[in-house]
Amino acid sequence: MIPIEWHRHIHSETDEWVHRVMPKNIPTVRLIESDYLSDVMYYFTKERGQSIINHVTKSFNQSYHDFMEQQPNFNGKISILGYSLGGLITWDILSHQRQDLTTQEMEQLTKFDVKVPKLDFKPDYLFGMGCPLAGLLIARNQDPRYYHPDYSTVFENIYHPMDPLAFRLEPLLNHEFEEPPVALERAIAQQPTSFASLVFSLFRGTSTTTNNTSSHSKNIPGGTVATQQQGGIMMMSPEKESMVVMPTPSLSATPTSSCPTTAPQTPTAEQHETPLLSKNDSHCWKMIDLDRMDDDEEDATTKIPLPLGRRYDYELTPDSYLGMISNEYILGLRAHFSYWTNKDMHWHIFCRMEGIDH
Repeated sequence: MIPIEWHRHIHSETDEWVHRVMPKNIPTVRLIESDYLSDVMYYFTKERGQSIINHVTKSFNQSYHDFMEQQPNFNGKISILGYSLGGLITWDILSHQRQDLTTQEMEQLTKFDVKVPKLDFKPDYLFGMGCPLAGLLIARNQDPRYYHPDYSTVFENIYHPMDPLAFRLEPLLNHEFEEPPVALERAIAQQPTSFASLVFSLFRGTSTTTNNTSSHSKNIPGGTVATQQQGGIMMMSPEKESMVVMPTPSLSATPTSSCPTTAPQTPTAEQHETPLLSKNDSHCWKMIDLDRMDDDEEDATTKIPLPLGRRYDYELTPDSYLGMISNEYILGLRAHFSYWTNKDMHWHIFCRMEGIDH
């Protein structure tokens, strides 16, 4: 995994003056305000937002080219893990890479008034983790049915049910959609092959090789050996053709599904010819005349009335010990910082990249 750190970049431009004007009382609350909550405020201003976009896009491209120089034969999948606000930043960058937009799509695009540099690669997956994407799109009055990355990039919104900064996306994609999110299956010890074996070796605490001169290694809960930087965790495996990049803020690792979770299939040629969003209708999927369908066909066709007929919201199962925490503030903080050590999420992501049905 390759970390894309942007928090330090923007705070190097602001912290000196913020600390001079900030009162010195309630230091813990002030720390949360200045280090984390202010990121959204900065990103929503034109100049600071443009600075973040430029920095993250440049870092994406540089990391990609550095990786390709080290692995010239790489032809595998590229996934981006967008943690917290990093999910929205990546969504914005990828959405601005699209071409041949309709008038309605262009109107949605211009509501975020920045100039996004060209990205030198197209990721196969974008995983949002504890991402306030839906809430912030509402704040900007943007409709994800018309403002979204290219549909060839599979997006999944993974969140902890007790994370106060996470939002569901599916109700914005279909205003009448009332299905619960997909509950991620628990990571079960089995005998996987290929890259999956690396995942379980990580869970057992086997060391991984990292290549980073400015970070330090540490054992994190669950036995995973990782390299943690100011803004992310990096785990590299040159033995398998896969690449994961993570745009994250500077957040340290503080203390039975009823829906199918099979890996989304690569869009067919016919799907590539059909845009994700309808150009003639306010909905982004084909409307169905239910009166002309029998019960079986209706159930099969309308079970997942979302773009491309697949699910987007995936909910983690809380650890049992969280039920012992009565303070909602502590509970929420622990949930938001729990993604890096959540085995279920790790297993789900690697299954997606490997095409493993789980």
